[in-house]
Amino acid sequence: MHKKVFFAIVEIAVATVVLVSFFAFWQAGTVSSGNVAGVVIQIPSGAGQYPTSWNQSQPIISDSYYSPATVHLVIGVNNTVKWVNQDTLPHTVTSRGLSSGAATFDSGTLNPGASFTYTFRTVGQYTYTCSFHPWMGGEVIVASG
Repeated sequence: MHKKVFFAIVEIAVATVVLVSFFAFWQAGTVSSGNVAGVVIQIPSGAGQYPTSWNQSQPIISDSYYSPATVHLVIGVNNTVKWVNQDTLPHTVTSRGLSSGAATFDSGTLNPGASFTYTFRTVGQYTYTCSFHPWMGGEVIVASG
C-alpha cells in the first residue's frame, strides 16, 4: 500500500514539473538556456542592415532585429533575459520605454558572439533598441508571479 502512495506522489510531482515547464515555455516564447530562468533573444545575422521603409521616429519591433521581438515574462518564473549577438556587426540592448519605477538597462557594445543578461524585477512593458541601429526594436512584457 505504501508503494502505491509513493508512486502516486511521484507521478503528481512529475506532472507538476511538466506543467510548470510548459507554462514557462509558453509564456517566454522560447526555451530557457542553461541555468538562466528566462528566455534567450537572438540578434540575428543582418539585423544591422538599414530597412527600406522606416519613419525614423519609432523603432521597428520585428523578429528581424531581436528574435523573438516580443517576450512575456513572469517575475519569479522566467524574468531573466539573455540577448546573444549572432550578427557580424556590434549592437546594443538599450532601454527606451520603461514602466514606472523600473530601472534603465544598457548592454554596452555587444560584439559578434557576445551576450548580455538582465533580470526584470518590476511589472510592466519595456521597449528597447540598439544605440547603433535605432530602427531595431524589441519589447518585454513582465507580469507578476
